[in-house]
Amino acid sequence: MDTAAATENIFNINNAIDEQQIDNEGNSEKLTTKSIDQSIPEEFIPILALCFLVASLSALDRIAMSIAILPMATELDYTETIKGQIGAAVSYGYGLAILPIGLAVSVVSSRQLMLLGVSLWSFATLCTPLMAELSATSMSILPLLLIRAVMGGAEAVVLPTMQRLLANWVPAEKKATVLSIVRRPHHIS
Repeated sequence: MDTAAATENIFNINNAIDEQQIDNEGNSEKLTTKSIDQSIPEEFIPILALCFLVASLSALDRIAMSIAILPMATELDYTETIKGQIGAAVSYGYGLAILPIGLAVSVVSSRQLMLLGVSLWSFATLCTPLMAELSATSMSILPLLLIRAVMGGAEAVVLPTMQRLLANWVPAEKKATVLSIVRRPHHIS
C-alpha cells in the first residue's frame, strides 16, 4: 500500500468514528462527521502523504541514534559522557536552527525549505558513520558532534514548514484533524 493510500485510509477511519453529544438534560444524539472528501481537495492528498512520511522519518531518525549508540559505544569505547554529548548534539543543532527557520518559512517557499532541510538532514545521516570512524581515528569526537548538530539543525525544518504547507492547503475546519494525523509519528515515537 502506498503512502497516499495509507493516509487516505487513516482519514476514512477517523471520519467513520461516531461521536455522542449529550445536552444539559442528559439526552444524547448521534453526530457523524462529514466525509473528508467534501472539504479537502483531492490534489492535497499527495502533499499530506509526503508530510506524514517526512514526519515519520524525522521521528524514526530521532530514536535511531539512541539504539545505534549502544553497539557504537562498545565498538568505539565511548564513555557515558561521550554518549550523552552525541545525543545532545542533535538538540543543540535543533535549538540553534529552529528560530531562524521559523522566520525563514515566512519569506521562503515552504517546499524549497523542506527540500533543503530533508536533503541536508539525509546527507548528515549518511555521514554519521563516516564521522564516527573519523572521530575514532583522530581521537576527537568533534566531527561526530558537528555532523549530529547539522542533522538536528536540518530536522528543525520539518515542523515549521509542515505547519506552513498545511496552513496554506487545508481548509480551516479540517486543520485540527489533518495536523493530528501528520504529527502522529512524533507522538508515537
